[in-house]
Amino acid sequence: MPHRYFTKELADGHAALTGSDAHHLADVMRAKLGEEVVLCGPDGLEYIGTVTSLASDRVEFTVTDGAPSKAEPDVQVTLFAAYPKQGKLEEEQFLELQTETCLFESFGAVWEVYVAKGIVDGRKSVLFKNIQW
Repeated sequence: MPHRYFTKELADGHAALTGSDAHHLADVMRAKLGEEVVLCGPDGLEYIGTVTSLASDRVEFTVTDGAPSKAEPDVQVTLFAAYPKQGKLEEEQFLELQTETCLFESFGAVWEVYVAKGIVDGRKSVLFKNIQW
């Protein structure tokens, strides 16, 4: 599987990597002039970039026309979830899970759950008091 690099510098058939991404490609991966890599642009498309210039702080490419990424799922998943009790899963962890699982969109709700003292049908009855969207 080829390495993917994400760049915002992409226009008119040319692209560039800077900073740590450029260092990684030029010095760690030891890219050569004419080598092809996969570049992901800010438009969500995937480009094949051919290395035209190499330096530790900047790598430049000529790029092909963009195509939908093969790494992106073909479906869009929307998740409706209730946050568990405080301390079990923080909102930041929920957002991290959303990103890792490629969710298109998610909606969270804070549920306040109260357990009644009585027993109904041999079980404790649970009352959902407030649902906040």
